[in-house]
Amino acid sequence: MSEYLAAQLSGGIPRPGEEPEDCYLRVKNAAKRLTTPCGDGDLVWHVWGEGPPVICTHGNHGSWSHWIRIIPELSKKYAVYAVDVPGFGESDMPPDGSDLDDLTQIMKTGFDQLTSPETKCHTMGFSLGSTFAGTLAQAFGDRTLSVLLCAGARLSGEWNIPRDYRGWRKLEAEDDIIAAHRHNIGVGLFSDHDAVDDLAVYLQYVNAPMSRIKMRTFANDPDELLDALKKVDAPLYTIWGTEDTYYPAMMKNWDELIIGNGIELKRDILEGIGHWAIYEKADEMNQLIIAWFDSHS
Repeated sequence: MSEYLAAQLSGGIPRPGEEPEDCYLRVKNAAKRLTTPCGDGDLVWHVWGEGPPVICTHGNHGSWSHWIRIIPELSKKYAVYAVDVPGFGESDMPPDGSDLDDLTQIMKTGFDQLTSPETKCHTMGFSLGSTFAGTLAQAFGDRTLSVLLCAGARLSGEWNIPRDYRGWRKLEAEDDIIAAHRHNIGVGLFSDHDAVDDLAVYLQYVNAPMSRIKMRTFANDPDELLDALKKVDAPLYTIWGTEDTYYPAMMKNWDELIIGNGIELKRDILEGIGHWAIYEKADEMNQLIIAWFDSHS
């Protein structure tokens, strides 16, 4: 890691007294912003650090910033390639009629252009991004070093668990919009509402309006992740929090969906942590993530 990058990423996420927007921009501006083709526009990558590459794919309604509390530690030893999935964040929309395979190929082709068609890599996904981590690993074949699925909801066998979300798109007052986002991430991403901080709310406030596609249009088969993992020879690992709303279903269906499909998937569980464990429990997640990559690089 360069001295500049180390200085930009040091001091905490956020630093004491740092405003959420300033923290977001500090980490974002420390990256190399790279683009590759996506439909009629660009696929946007943010890259921090040097070393074996780790492709990070974010969750629904997200962007690279889902990884904001993982990036400072991981980029000390690895090149973190955090991509904004087509139709999310700063990336443009994919071509009309695209499906999950098409989105996967857009990202794979982009990574090959940024590195080379021989480059080996790890893939790591959060939530919806776990599906892309799996399909990318399948697409890379023997170039895949390992796969890490952080709260991969499709491992649970549940498509959508009802939650008390509040609509925000029709709200006019900024305070009302922010309050809705705070409520929603407390319900869906964290262990409870008290765990939600201002930076997390700001990230949701920035990311949600840039989510321009409905993933059910592109990834409408709940078995797609499992089908991909069955074809991946690289080591597989998943981490879950016990307060994740998908956790009970994952545990209930594990023997059928994972063992029954012959998938060798190492699993770790964090007590008392919600869906967005890479944010809520970043220190412990960083230890597990880096130890995993170190043992498979």
